[in-house]
Amino acid sequence: MSSLRDSQIIRLTTASISCFASTFMALMIYFGEDSRPGRNGSRSLVGLQLPYTRIIFGLAISDIIQSLGILISPFAAPSDTPEAIFARGNTRSCEFAGFLLSGAVAVPMYTVLLMFYFFCRVRWKLSKIEFAKRYEKYGHGFIILWTLIGALFSTINGDINASRYGSLCVMHPYPIGCDKDPDIYGECTRGEHSIRNAAILQYGPVCISFILLVAMLIILIWTVFREERILHIQHLTALRRRNHREGNVVPQQLEQNGSYPLTRETCIQACLYISAFLLCYIFILINVISIFVLGDHPRWTFHAISLFWPSGGLFNILIYIRPKVMKLKVAHPHLGYCARVLLVFLFGGEAPAQRYLSRRNRRMSSQDIPDQAAQAAAINDFDNLFLQL
Repeated sequence: MSSLRDSQIIRLTTASISCFASTFMALMIYFGEDSRPGRNGSRSLVGLQLPYTRIIFGLAISDIIQSLGILISPFAAPSDTPEAIFARGNTRSCEFAGFLLSGAVAVPMYTVLLMFYFFCRVRWKLSKIEFAKRYEKYGHGFIILWTLIGALFSTINGDINASRYGSLCVMHPYPIGCDKDPDIYGECTRGEHSIRNAAILQYGPVCISFILLVAMLIILIWTVFREERILHIQHLTALRRRNHREGNVVPQQLEQNGSYPLTRETCIQACLYISAFLLCYIFILINVISIFVLGDHPRWTFHAISLFWPSGGLFNILIYIRPKVMKLKVAHPHLGYCARVLLVFLFGGEAPAQRYLSRRNRRMSSQDIPDQAAQAAAINDFDNLFLQL
């Protein structure tokens, strides 16, 4: 019982942190500004004008709904649920929590849409406008419709019930165990076909998302390495021809320079988002496979799920602000990582203005202060690079 209580407390804690992080990220995106000032020095609102920010915004909203479902479920479970520590609700309150939790299926779907956006930008060289016209609106529409239809169907059909120990209100037969041994637990009075429906509406999309994400990631990485290799060879060939005519020699360090920032940084962002998704859902997949193969799940997966599954919002916001944190590193290399992350959070998801940190620069010795012209050029290049996402 103590282990169960600790696991539920961990899940409630991580879900609270994730909900706060996703809410902050959604507000950060909605009120976001262009990192480059205009002619008059003012900054225009970017908000939801870009496909990348719109998809991340949808991912954040989905995580907020999922986190709220996780937070409400233990308290909304019927009070007569066996071994339910926090249960204070009834069937209707559990259905409401389960309706919210059904929105969790949108998280892997939006992750796939985000990965598909990166895939189209790198692999097919689609512009942001072309992607928005061809694919984005259909992606949003499909995700919203699938999530709403699944949530309404499971609620109306009576499939949403408290799981074992009342930890979550999900698609599960009632009473617990009636689908395995009706002689012991009695006949199912609710959610007789909930496991089958859950496999179609929830588990199926998650498994398909796994397959699509891994496939697109492999193709994306292969595309990036192939293009960098081709461009590197073309670049060196042109340099050698020009230097051969001029009688010069290509420097060795120039020959070894084969990095092309846009495709590489896009690939890195995509890999980070996928890694966060896999870390959150891999233990759920292990749990489901164990149930189907072994008939039960290892106890350690319950604790792993409680720790990682609700934490997607925290991982996503750290990945989303990564370009801002890197920009702050270029502008102020003396700051540590934690300090840069904290400053980005304090300034609403943007790197603080130069004047804010000028006092700290004045306290530094002259040799520690970077060259201002080179620093400004590096920051401008960095802005131009990530605005192309």
